[in-house]
Amino acid sequence: MSVGSSPDLYNILNTILQDTAPHSMSELYNISFADGSSSVSSGEISLLSFKDKTINTGGPITYPTVALTGNSSNGYTVNASRDTANAYKAFNDNTGDYWQIGTSTVYNNGSPRGIYLGSTEKIPGYLGEWIELILPNQIFLTELQIYCSHSLFLPRRSYTFGSNDGIAYYLIHDSGDKGYLWGTYPDYNTIFTRTPDTANEDPYSRILIIAESLSGGNVMGWNDINIIGITD
Repeated sequence: MSVGSSPDLYNILNTILQDTAPHSMSELYNISFADGSSSVSSGEISLLSFKDKTINTGGPITYPTVALTGNSSNGYTVNASRDTANAYKAFNDNTGDYWQIGTSTVYNNGSPRGIYLGSTEKIPGYLGEWIELILPNQIFLTELQIYCSHSLFLPRRSYTFGSNDGIAYYLIHDSGDKGYLWGTYPDYNTIFTRTPDTANEDPYSRILIIAESLSGGNVMGWNDINIIGITD
């Protein structure tokens, strides 16, 4: 990809060069851009074959950027209220397994369907099982997608919070009641999209999802979660 003169881009690339000096060019970093290209020229600057670092040029990025292999993997950490050993499976890019968010003793499979029967309350006033992804960087959340093998398991009402310290959490989005058996399956379903006010809100390195209710089921699993956001 070729771009015109850009002070921001120049400064970013100059910082990388300073950080990696005195290594040779072949020992530097891969740079990948939102359009998928891997090289850039600006004036006299030409950067080639860089390794192990991603610079985003402004487009949304899906997190985690790699498939996780454990609850602490590639700079990411996953916490959950239950089935903690398998929490990372909600972020391993494998829709054939899952993190178990509940059973019929946790979310009602009778009438009324899907209401929460437990007492977990990570955030005061917000009951429900939860899962949290800790990222290596801060993002402005723009979209949340969840893959389920059946629409019964999708969150009927959920709350998404952000935090930077794991102590103070701030509500990013309340999905409202999306209705019984909403969504398609097996598939990724968009829980919400939003346009962040980057001038007046903070980016977060922790994204917490609380499911107040589902639609039902006997054993409910979330196969994969896409947390999508921008960095500026």
